[in-house]
Amino acid sequence: MTRPRADERVDQIRHGFDLDSRVTVTQLGRSTAWRKALSHKLALEVVDRNRTAAVLLQPEAYTALLEYLDHLEAELEQAQVEALFARRESLQQWLTGDALEQSALTRLAQRRERIRELLDGHS
Repeated sequence: MTRPRADERVDQIRHGFDLDSRVTVTQLGRSTAWRKALSHKLALEVVDRNRTAAVLLQPEAYTALLEYLDHLEAELEQAQVEALFARRESLQQWLTGDALEQSALTRLAQRRERIRELLDGHS
């Protein structure tokens, strides 16, 4: 049997557990049969009253899961940086000379009008 790649291991864990991949908390404490099951599976779900209490992973599955999480964090960080640059791109309209002077005077006039409206009660 060939060993699954890291992303295949993570996919197997992400898509849930089979009935034979579950062990109860009671079985975990009273038996060692779960160890044999874990040696044949990548992960076992530990359930307590039909609710997941824990997940037992083989070392290879744990490593694959950590690599997957690192990859997701890198993708998220890259997306956040791209979004930040996209937002800032609209602010990159640099003006110089007469255009800068005219833009500044227009903004000051707009602000003066807005303040006057507020003071006169015309919000």
